[in-house]
Amino acid sequence: MFNTKRWVDLCEQTYGYESCVKRGKNCDIFYAKIINDVGTYIVAPPFGDCISLEPRHFPDLERFTASLPDLAIQLKICSKVDPKIDNVIVEDGGFVHAIEYDSYDDWNRNKIKCKFRNQVNQGARSGLRVRVSREKEDIVSFWETHAKLRTNKFGEIPQPRQFFLNIHKAYFEEDKGFLIGAYDQNSNLVAGIVVLLEEQIAYYKFAASQPAFLALRPNNLLIDRLIAYLDKEGVRKLNLGYTGSSDQYRGLRKYKLSAGAIEMPRRILKTHPYASLNMERVEEINCQVLEFTRRSPSMGEVDQFSEKCYSYFV
Repeated sequence: MFNTKRWVDLCEQTYGYESCVKRGKNCDIFYAKIINDVGTYIVAPPFGDCISLEPRHFPDLERFTASLPDLAIQLKICSKVDPKIDNVIVEDGGFVHAIEYDSYDDWNRNKIKCKFRNQVNQGARSGLRVRVSREKEDIVSFWETHAKLRTNKFGEIPQPRQFFLNIHKAYFEEDKGFLIGAYDQNSNLVAGIVVLLEEQIAYYKFAASQPAFLALRPNNLLIDRLIAYLDKEGVRKLNLGYTGSSDQYRGLRKYKLSAGAIEMPRRILKTHPYASLNMERVEEINCQVLEFTRRSPSMGEVDQFSEKCYSYFV
């Protein structure tokens, strides 16, 4: 999904990176070329979890890095086999989780853990309403929930509002994505998932929830209703995205596995010029983010700050 012109163009429209592609014999590699005060470098995929590759794609990957020997390159890939490419450093990059099922009933009976099923039932009894939407106002509402969660709970900033509006235009308006949300009795968004579609695979790209409602298990309920909806649409795979391998991610990893996911290791590939980038500039931005979020900024201030700074986190 992320190794596509649609995704890389979206990043170009939001952040001004140069959208590029390297054509290969077995696979094309779509990437962003970034020029800023960190340096000149390439990222594939920009703001995406990974590129899924098979061993037959590795020669194209090697030709790609060899064609740009003086440029710093970072690639995030998922493969059952570790790539061995000359002059490229391979690092652990956590995991990517995905749920595969023959039907909703197959998932519900055979894939999920008992505790997860109980929490789905708890969510179903909570009185929350679940609906699928492609409306612009709903993704804006989601962005606000997402932004508040990142700033208030994690001391981080979200991608700017315009990034989500660009997702709406590139994916929602083209029937390649939607928001599935859980709403309270006053129609307020309690939790939501931004889902993108590519080649009969659904991608769980963003999720956010209001902490005050977590006891109602809205996230478990949304996964259940999402898989039921995808099953009716003929989609039999839900990619749950990146999960880190550190202790910080232990709870998230356990949650995804309890939902019936399988995991695949992710690898970060870097060429040697990557070490010469001015990463001190990124550290300075991180310090500014920490100071900014401590001030309890308004959503308007968060959006302006994200417009200014988030491009450094590609």
